[in-house]
Amino acid sequence: MRHLSGLALLLSWSALAAAPAVLTADGTAVVVGGDRAAALKKATQVGEVSALAEALKRAGGSPDDAQELYDAHRSELITSSQVGKDTLDGNILSVKVSASVDLSALKKLSGASGAAAKAPASGLGGKRVLILATEQLGPREIVAWSDYAFSIGPGSASAQAKTRLMQLVDESGSLEAAISNAFSEAGFEVIDLKVLKGKLEKPGVEAVDLTAGQAQAIANKSDADLVVIARGKADLMYHPVVAESGMHSGSGNVVARAIRVRDGKVLSSSTQAAARVHLDVQTARILALNEAAKLASAELLRKLNAD
Repeated sequence: MRHLSGLALLLSWSALAAAPAVLTADGTAVVVGGDRAAALKKATQVGEVSALAEALKRAGGSPDDAQELYDAHRSELITSSQVGKDTLDGNILSVKVSASVDLSALKKLSGASGAAAKAPASGLGGKRVLILATEQLGPREIVAWSDYAFSIGPGSASAQAKTRLMQLVDESGSLEAAISNAFSEAGFEVIDLKVLKGKLEKPGVEAVDLTAGQAQAIANKSDADLVVIARGKADLMYHPVVAESGMHSGSGNVVARAIRVRDGKVLSSSTQAAARVHLDVQTARILALNEAAKLASAELLRKLNAD
């Protein structure tokens, strides 16, 4: 009987491991242009990534791998997803997401094991960081990292050909500046993008949507230990109370990942949103973007320090 009971217990544990894990997580997004449906979709995705990160943590893997796994294997890992309560605070939409995570698929795709945790993401090998940030301020103004990495002037025909459908501005981006400041204060040596001039093949590099492998290859040209990919968008929101006061309401969204150059491993990731008001239109946008950048930088650094 003891043998049978032990076998039954083993089978029950096996069945439990094979069953999907239902995890609840928070998700947030900024409502842009009154499009609540788009914000709800984005917030749901953020919640699903957080649920996947928790599943990785429980399985003994690195939760920092969640975003990359989600981007590549969402349909395999998230078997179902439900949004419970959602709330709107100004233009920030928050939701509760219940996601079913396929643990067997997660183990297969991530190599995570409950018995043996993956090696920690520490040991950068140094503190030289390269920041590849691209930001959009309103409908037209774009500042891309490639504008400073290539030996071409912002606004030129050749520059626009490399940063597709973008109108460039001359000043350094506030997103890059905010992240650089946060990493500098944390003790990192931030590498000037100008060191990349003449070292990259222009036709083979995109201004945005870099993969971890592409960022790793670019960072190798600068002798960096860590590379941060960041994308930010700042826009204006309509808020009746703010509008009546003559102020402008700016919203900022930032998505960022920190990647170890020596092996291309994503060490941390962050998705943040923020809102700020100001009398000046452009200042309202920039303040919101800067605040989201500070939040993203803080989360990246917190995760790096935790490892």
